[in-house]
Amino acid sequence: MFRNAGELANERGLDEVTRTCFDECIDTTDKEAVLEKLAALPKNHHAVLLCMSYWEETETDEIKQPVSTAEIQQALHESSLANLGLSDRAVQNVLTDLETMGLIESWIESRGRGGRVKQHETTFDPRWTEDALDQRGPPTTDESS
Repeated sequence: MFRNAGELANERGLDEVTRTCFDECIDTTDKEAVLEKLAALPKNHHAVLLCMSYWEETETDEIKQPVSTAEIQQALHESSLANLGLSDRAVQNVLTDLETMGLIESWIESRGRGGRVKQHETTFDPRWTEDALDQRGPPTTDESS
């Protein structure tokens, strides 16, 4: 990492390695590690992450996070990924796996009389999911889980 920071400083014509060079190298290393994890995930995990990552708001075109379990399940059933046949229970199991791997954070939010809702948010930039799929290819029904 120090070597990469030095090379980055050289590329920028700097006489010494700055904090910015080092921070950028850390960010790059973190992204590569997450992308490696994401690329190795089974298709069901990719499908759930895609549904978490593409809840775009119409006004700002930003990814809406956190999302509830119900929103993820609804997105799965309405998308082209519905052919994977993931049951609600299977989605919950995938979310538990992703949380165990440290790829998402989950918590229960109380909404008073409206009940409780389980919320989920990625621990990385949600756009990286698409980058990982570019490396691996999109989930299909003929892959094994």
